[in-house]
Amino acid sequence: EVVNWHIECGVGGVFVSGDNGESWALTAQSLARVTETAKRAAAGRVPVFAGTSAVTTRDTIALSIAAAEAGADGLGLQPQSYLLSAKPSEIVARFEAVAKAAPLPVMVYNSPSRTGVNITPDTLEMICGVCDVIGVKEASGDFRHVTEVIRRFRDRFAVLVGAGHFIVPGLDLGAAGYLS
Repeated sequence: EVVNWHIECGVGGVFVSGDNGESWALTAQSLARVTETAKRAAAGRVPVFAGTSAVTTRDTIALSIAAAEAGADGLGLQPQSYLLSAKPSEIVARFEAVAKAAPLPVMVYNSPSRTGVNITPDTLEMICGVCDVIGVKEASGDFRHVTEVIRRFRDRFAVLVGAGHFIVPGLDLGAAGYLS
């Protein structure tokens, strides 16, 4: 019902198990079931992305493979939160490892309030070099940061803003849409 309602309202895609969907707490089997259910409900009308970020890269890969096998059209990935101060090379290595194991399009999910790690525009550029980035959910809470991400990447892929108070300003700045 939830997937159908959103599609009837005109969404451009469905994202299951984001950070509020507690992807980090799901087993691979549970994530596969959620993904399969959303795919069946969407019935090809919109793409279905699955959030597969877990604490470790190993667990993120396991969730990503499960989502891919369940039919996800893409993955929503966050940096590793357990480091809280991950170096750009560590963040990029995580995205690269996941892309090699589960080669699906990626929506980079930048939510520093959830992970403690901010993906800078320069790091985002490096991530684009190791996986198929088709979008970014930008939820940094920093208008300067969001403006720079939109300026640098909006012609390459969808820049979506997150958190309700960023929707209208983000759209005014040129974001393609929002994920909230």
